[in-house]
Amino acid sequence: MAEDGPAAREVVSERRCRGCGAELLYRDRGRPRTWCKDCEIAAKKAAYYEEHKAEIAAKKAAYYEEHKAEIAAKQAAYREEHKAEIAAKQAAYYEEHKAEIAAKQAAYREEHKAEIAAKKAAYYEEHKAEIAAKQAAYYEEHKAEIAAKQAAYYEEHKAEIAAKKAAYREEHKAEIAAKQAAYYEEHKAEIAAKQAAYYEESRTCNVCDERLCQPSADGLCGFCREEFAA
Repeated sequence: MAEDGPAAREVVSERRCRGCGAELLYRDRGRPRTWCKDCEIAAKKAAYYEEHKAEIAAKKAAYYEEHKAEIAAKQAAYREEHKAEIAAKQAAYYEEHKAEIAAKQAAYREEHKAEIAAKKAAYYEEHKAEIAAKQAAYYEEHKAEIAAKQAAYYEEHKAEIAAKKAAYREEHKAEIAAKQAAYYEEHKAEIAAKQAAYYEESRTCNVCDERLCQPSADGLCGFCREEFAA
């Protein structure tokens, strides 16, 4: 017969906790438990939250609204104090999940590309003067470096660039010819004036400004050429 009172013997039930699988102890009388104490408490908490979640959310929102400046200050202070640790964790997480992150980002962009393009266009339209000023300032500061990089890239890839240009011209030659003809038709007076000015300029000697009967390859008249050759 089982003992009564606090000294009743505890034995291990053949059952295990439905929540965590832990062995269940019970006094050797009555029906064995089906949940351990920790899981029973957690289940009660979950049931309470499910029943009162709207009320809890409202209280949290009200608390946040009342204390948001204080909360933001604490968060900022925590980030400042632990920024090296946070950065290390973020870098480690990214390194571990970078393929998954890249796939999610690509899927998001594909799904929202029209919306993203519209936002970019709206942002650019609103800030185009500021963007142009920043680009001009950056270019002015780094133009030697930019020119060197462009020259190095061209030197390394010039065969590929030439092939791409030739392929593009071949594919779009009708369109290119139409654009050139339209441009010439629109600017023919200006083009003729520039050609005439260039021709007129090339018919004077570069040294003595004497008028040449015909433009010369070296830009010199016969007298100046002989003088330089002497």
